[in-house]
Amino acid sequence: MIFFEEKNAAWRITAEIPEVLPSRIQEVYEAKREIEKNPLLKLSKREEAEGYYFTLKTLRQFTSSYGRIGKKKFMAYVEAVFAGGEVDEAVFIGDIVQSILSAYKQDAAIASFVVRNAWATYKFLNKLNIIRRKGEGMDKLTRDTSPYSKFLEDNRDFFDKKGKAVAFLTGCYVSQVIYIQNKNLGSEPFLKKLRGLKLDYKRLQTIYPEARNKLQQYDSLRLVISELDPLLAQSWVECGGKWEISDDEATFAFTLGLSLSRKIRQNKSNDGQGNSETDNL
Repeated sequence: MIFFEEKNAAWRITAEIPEVLPSRIQEVYEAKREIEKNPLLKLSKREEAEGYYFTLKTLRQFTSSYGRIGKKKFMAYVEAVFAGGEVDEAVFIGDIVQSILSAYKQDAAIASFVVRNAWATYKFLNKLNIIRRKGEGMDKLTRDTSPYSKFLEDNRDFFDKKGKAVAFLTGCYVSQVIYIQNKNLGSEPFLKKLRGLKLDYKRLQTIYPEARNKLQQYDSLRLVISELDPLLAQSWVECGGKWEISDDEATFAFTLGLSLSRKIRQNKSNDGQGNSETDNL
């Protein structure tokens, strides 16, 4: 497999992967198709109608690939995809968090799509056994039937530490605050409390009561009281004082909850398990 780029009206070879087995190409396309079938990744009405398409350009988004170092990193990912190499999980999450934070600074309206692409890329690489991970998987947090618990259980390849579950559920919680502020104010002032979304243990500890108080202020605790509030409270209890995740992992998990919460609730409604006033937003 040979890669070219056009320069000064000529084509120049930029990289070469000597041997790509047909079986590996089949594995790559099967992983791609599985990602594209995931209903949680279809964030817009157009994507729901026409589908979500995952390509290597999606991966390129997280490698700053338009500089020399970025291009080298991108080709290392491509080689891992087709030749069966490995990528360090901490390095990759660091790359995608950098892109996510940049997106929120530029335009919060499109940031959810960047987070979605980051999650799709993580799942794609993990399905191909490319991500070199240190986690061994966590025990199930609770035995409830909420869509949030189901998401955590279905994605235990990433949620291998309870701190990640706490960060994710906090993001889901804040998404409800953002919804109710948009509904009442036409703006999202609570986002300013997130301080650029670079989150750690102490900040997540304070966000939870702040978000709960804000929902109470808008007389909207009903949005979280039956499922999300008790699940997040229990997750903090089960996490205890043991915090084993990096700030990048916390930020990624939080933005996942913030970006995908609506689709997770909506998917529950589509399965006939109930409805929330925010399910179809």
